[in-house]
Amino acid sequence: MTFADRTIGDFLDSVASSSVTPSGGATAAIGGASGAALCEMVCIHTLRKDGYGDVEQELTDARDELNAHRTRLLELADEDSAAVEDLQAAFETLDDEGRDDVSRSSNARRWWPRRAPETPSPTPGPARFSPTPGSGRRCRPHGTT
Repeated sequence: MTFADRTIGDFLDSVASSSVTPSGGATAAIGGASGAALCEMVCIHTLRKDGYGDVEQELTDARDELNAHRTRLLELADEDSAAVEDLQAAFETLDDEGRDDVSRSSNARRWWPRRAPETPSPTPGPARFSPTPGSGRRCRPHGTT
């Protein structure tokens, strides 16, 4: 079952459990997906209001891109969980001496499964609504004018 198919309560129960997954990476990805969903909501509600026709295409594009990022972040949560489970399985196959060697190794990264998820690129930047003098309100990436 993917994280997208689970209830919020079930997910949080899993985070708070003794299980190795979902780990911090999956939890962070789901937090990012929640943030993307909130930004999508802002675009949707703004598109329904009068006076934003001049930015309708920009908001529609932003909404669609946010949806794609939300979907990808949920996929990354699943990939992270699978990678952590693989790592845990690898550690479980080592004897006590091998496990000690890995934990003392400054190069413990070599034990990480090669299919660990990668960050999507480009990563979306934060967006905000801020008044633009003389032209109404606009949704734009933080730090731009």
